[in-house]
Amino acid sequence: MNELLLAVTFIAVVNPLRTRLGLPETDDGAAQRLPLLIGTTAAFGAIALLAWLSGPLLDSLEITAEYSLTAAGVVGIAAGLWVFFFSEPASEPELEGWRSAIWPVAFPRLITPELFVISLAIAAHQGVADALWPVAVALGLVVVAGLLRPGQVARRALMWSGRLLAMLLVLGGIWFVIEGIRAV
Repeated sequence: MNELLLAVTFIAVVNPLRTRLGLPETDDGAAQRLPLLIGTTAAFGAIALLAWLSGPLLDSLEITAEYSLTAAGVVGIAAGLWVFFFSEPASEPELEGWRSAIWPVAFPRLITPELFVISLAIAAHQGVADALWPVAVALGLVVVAGLLRPGQVARRALMWSGRLLAMLLVLGGIWFVIEGIRAV
């Protein structure tokens, strides 16, 4: 699979611009840095564990890597359409202090069903390294987006940019479906 398209798809899955809208903030509008760093690290760890277990997990479910790629594409298409129509993430109650890194940063903002399914499929189809490097890039962009202080105008720009990434996720999902069908 094309590495550039793979990276763009993972960035679209994580959608750092939309994710920024749902991060816990300080009083001045900046993202809370400690929860952001802990949350992205926890999300990467969870995806790394899933990628490492992808082969045995799919074998136990009797799903081939090719079929998982096709299924990941369908999930990507559905998630991309959902994000396009609901561009601002739903507000979530936040745990206090550093624990907000777990809820809502790591889950449900970063560890999403579409990230799990697409990471699982890529790890099973191409290997763990091919699933982890684009996740690391996408999560790094979340940290960079966390430096933004969105005002009212910037929030709208983040929402519309998030919609653009959602459409790229739909295209990435179509690409996964085609690659899965071609691999069978």
